[in-house]
Amino acid sequence: MRRSVVCALIIGRKGSVGFPGKNVYPVLGRPLAAYPLLAAKDSNQVERIFVSTDCPDIATIARDQSAELIERPPELASKDA
Repeated sequence: MRRSVVCALIIGRKGSVGFPGKNVYPVLGRPLAAYPLLAAKDSNQVERIFVSTDCPDIATIARDQSAELIERPPELASKDA
């Protein structure tokens, strides 16, 4: 029997309209984008973590947490995408 692999997909883009830079804004000493990554890492269920982003700062946060990076192309990074 094949075993299922549970993956987490976390998305974040750099072009926030309402609160520019919100994903890298520090909250309690960590950038906001770090919290879902840490939750996925702390889970006993998630085996692979993917981050889809067009933001170099979010990409750095993802790499720092050993997540796998999916670089988001510009056509998928607009507020209407």
